[in-house]
Amino acid sequence: MAGANKRGSGSEPGEKPPPEPHSGGTKTYAPVFPDTAALLRTELAQLERRDWELVSVGAILVVLLVGTILAAIFPVGRAFGNQIIRIVPRELFAPLLYGLVAIVLLLNVYLIVKKRLVANLQKYLINLELQLAETRESVLYDPLTQLYSRRVCDEILPKELSRAARLKRPVSILVVEVDNFRETNAHYGHMFGDRLLQEIAGLLKNTARASDLVFRFGGDEFLLLLPDTDAAGVQALRRRLDKAGRGLSVSPPSGHRMAISFSAGAATFRPGQSAPDLLTEAEAALYEEQTRAPRSAPSSS
Repeated sequence: MAGANKRGSGSEPGEKPPPEPHSGGTKTYAPVFPDTAALLRTELAQLERRDWELVSVGAILVVLLVGTILAAIFPVGRAFGNQIIRIVPRELFAPLLYGLVAIVLLLNVYLIVKKRLVANLQKYLINLELQLAETRESVLYDPLTQLYSRRVCDEILPKELSRAARLKRPVSILVVEVDNFRETNAHYGHMFGDRLLQEIAGLLKNTARASDLVFRFGGDEFLLLLPDTDAAGVQALRRRLDKAGRGLSVSPPSGHRMAISFSAGAATFRPGQSAPDLLTEAEAALYEEQTRAPRSAPSSS
């Protein structure tokens, strides 16, 4: 196959190895999110550590309180005739006792309030982590097709182009669009249109390599980012997609199977080319194919 060597996976010396592929057939990608939950966990740990310090202080105060009471009750000894020597003079015993009791009570009230605060923070932290997990899913993946989202594509495509330029390695993109999707969607309804998009997404995921990234780029448009792939390699992938998609069909509400077709446009990165320029080139190739061989709206049979 032409370009097969170029489409081989691997990494350059000094480069990090590619991430492990996930079950969808494409490699995983994990952009950096502000870890608010980690910051809250750190703050919570500091509060709990501070509480232990306060408990230690409270224990010391209780010991002092008991010691003060014992010192006031039991004299240390006798001296100067019948005069009793006490550690705490009687005139200071009552204020000192009341002061220590007040401090212990205030400390207990503070610990109770802080314990409730820590419990509320723990509940909030659990809820926040659940919300962050949902947010990551919604940002990373398109909910309908479970492909990577346009936002991820906008973030990673320029980085992949910079990497290719730095390492002098080829990289290509393939833009795929479902033929006559608007007409089909309008005729059969949005539920049928969603199923059609899911079928195309499954085809792309199953045909792509583990090192490729597959995105839902727009409504009926998909994009494949193909590292280490030259022009011949991307055309070889296109032929495999055409072959795999020949038997692709879906049943509309009428119950008859309907064949699914798509058009595609490819572009291979050239040094100095920006991500928008590469996308424009691929879109132009897609438009040229659609213009050269227009396909009529599919009908059920």
